[in-house]
Amino acid sequence: MGNTDKLYIKTRDPIDRNKWVSGELQNIVSKKECPNEYTLEDGTVVKVFFDMDSISLPIDPETKQYFLDLNGERKYNIDYHLRVIVAKSKRDD
Repeated sequence: MGNTDKLYIKTRDPIDRNKWVSGELQNIVSKKECPNEYTLEDGTVVKVFFDMDSISLPIDPETKQYFLDLNGERKYNIDYHLRVIVAKSKRDD
């Protein structure tokens, strides 16, 4: 498959989340993981990672154009999951 081939997925309608529309899948060319890190009072460290599964540009089924926000910018749909790592404190209680 060449770089000009487009892939489409079923994605949520950005206006009515109860409906599904076609979305043009976007290729992720770079990724940088930066967790949110929280230290609890007992010394436990909790790291939360936001992992994207896919990014798509939803297409309006009536106009066959990308959905746009009020500023005329494209709306993106992001499918994701959260990953949590907990490191217990070494402190003796």
